[in-house]
Amino acid sequence: MAKAKTTTTAKATTTKVATTDKKTVSTVKPTLDVFVEYNHEQVDTTAVSKQAIEDYKAKGNKDAVKSVKLYVIPEKNVVYYVINDKASEDYKINL
Repeated sequence: MAKAKTTTTAKATTTKVATTDKKTVSTVKPTLDVFVEYNHEQVDTTAVSKQAIEDYKAKGNKDAVKSVKLYVIPEKNVVYYVINDKASEDYKINL
């Protein structure tokens, strides 16, 4: 059985924040891209999270999405998701 390989890349976004001393402090907000590679296939978790949110809303959920958790199971070609701490066996994306 082949091992799953996870590749992570990070990009940084800089935001300037003014302080009361008229000094400018720069804070870095990194973005995170995670790719799971398995059996010569690659899964972009950012794209899958967007699919999960669309699927979640298509199932009649109207509440605002505050958190998304993805559970990638490459040997089954499926990603299960949990949104706003709500889980269901129906919350899955077939790869």
